[in-house]
Amino acid sequence: MKEYKLSPSGSVLKLVNGEYRMSIPPDETLPEYQEYLKWLSAGNEPDPADSEPVQVKYVPCKDIILRLDEIGKYEIVKSTMSEVQKDIFFSLKEGIDTQDVVVRELLVACGIDPDLILY
Repeated sequence: MKEYKLSPSGSVLKLVNGEYRMSIPPDETLPEYQEYLKWLSAGNEPDPADSEPVQVKYVPCKDIILRLDEIGKYEIVKSTMSEVQKDIFFSLKEGIDTQDVVVRELLVACGIDPDLILY
């Protein structure tokens, strides 16, 4: 299992704790994507994408913020995020993948049903 895996949707999946858990959109302004490109330039190759295309749905970050604010949880989630997570969250142009495991776990840790926010 390599550090990165290609996704049929065009994003790159990063290995986190033994699973491909972080979805990185192909956006050269993102530090995570720059890290991936550096890894590639060092001669590494990602695992290939699965043969079955996966439909990825992104929720715009502004919609997530509004939904969290509506239920009074925005400040709680924001205070739980590391500075790196905040930088990533607020820089994503496509939004958040509705199946992003890291984001779903963060919401659950804050007592929020991810399906109420990531739709």
